[in-house]
Amino acid sequence: MRSILRWIGVWTLAAAFMALIVDGVNWLAARSFETTLLGEFIYWLSPSGLNTTQAVIERYTAPVIWDPVMISILNLPVWLAGGIVGSLLAFAGRSRHNPALV
Repeated sequence: MRSILRWIGVWTLAAAFMALIVDGVNWLAARSFETTLLGEFIYWLSPSGLNTTQAVIERYTAPVIWDPVMISILNLPVWLAGGIVGSLLAFAGRSRHNPALV
């Protein structure tokens, strides 16, 4: 299980790095620094996905979770959100080090 978490974490970190490269290339081409937001990226992947997610969250949990919490997460750059999630997954999948063997 740990190796799967670590594997997913490393690939998520790689995708976050690629998103950072894409934003950097766009910055060089347009001469203005604009990042791709997580909400825009999810909308690009699945236009109806955000509406469905909002309806599910507001119906089955508190509506307050969508507006301040999820909106803040969706306004993060893709590379930052991917870096955070990838780091957490890689950290959770790290191998346990036995200090007695050192």
